[in-house]
Amino acid sequence: MCEINIVHYCHLECDPLNNIMELPEKEAFEMAYKLGLNNGEAFYRFKDFKNYYPRRIKTENWLYNWFLNAGGKPKIKHPIYFVLEGSDYLNEWFDNGKIIKIPLKIINDRHISFTLV
Repeated sequence: MCEINIVHYCHLECDPLNNIMELPEKEAFEMAYKLGLNNGEAFYRFKDFKNYYPRRIKTENWLYNWFLNAGGKPKIKHPIYFVLEGSDYLNEWFDNGKIIKIPLKIINDRHISFTLV
């Protein structure tokens, strides 16, 4: 049986397994400004953070509440995003930054949800 991993991508200037939305609003805007200045495609949305921020809050609240209503028991309010088995596209999108691989079998199914893109 092959092991399935979930993979998290992170730009070199960021800390892996974190979500900018965990920061207080002022700090999130400061971080978005810094990341949006000179970084590539991964942070294009931070260049217009004043419009992106409220949409992301709304989306993450919806995801959180949907997951709770489906019986999930998330340990954090804002999700950490992963893909199954990895993506060359995302690795390039994050400028070949940091990659974290976690075996799916060690994740409690009450702490994870999946969406299709």
